[in-house]
Order: sequence, then structure tokens, then C-alpha cells
Amino acid sequence: MAILIINYDLNAPGKEYQKVIAGIESFNNFKHPQKSTWFVVTPMTHAKVYEFLKPNLDKNDTIYIEKVSAGAFGQMPTGFWDWHKANV
Repeated sequence: MAILIINYDLNAPGKEYQKVIAGIESFNNFKHPQKSTWFVVTPMTHAKVYEFLKPNLDKNDTIYIEKVSAGAFGQMPTGFWDWHKANV
């Protein structure tokens, strides 16, 4: 299992993105600390997660997925770093 960071810009005006959000939330063990940033715990590779989410994206959307390492720093919401430490 690994933590993957998913960051996106969904650029189609007026489009409902519930399918993208539901796809990310289907991983069950996730954090959503920023508007367009999610962290998910999954056995899937970043490429497999992209292929899983891709059908719900438009051609003008952007998405970035990367495996998270233990060497992360930042200012995040309460509870995030405990969750991060437990899952890296």
C-alpha cells in the first residue's frame, strides 16, 4: 500500500465533477486537505489510478498523481500529519 497524491484542475465550466470526486472517494482511506488536492491509500500504481479516473475527465482538465514519500513537510489541517505518518 502507498499514499498517492492526486492534484487536478477541472476546467469545463458548469460541469458537475461528482464522478471524479466519487472515484477518488472510492479508495475509502483518503484525505482531502485542499480544494483540488487529495491523498489516497491504495495498492494501485499512480498509472492505474490515472486510468481509473481518466474516463471522468475532459480533454482540457489536468491531473497529477504521484507516490508520496516519508520526506514531506508543510502546513496542513489538523490530523493530516498523523494520518500521513500512519500510512507512509
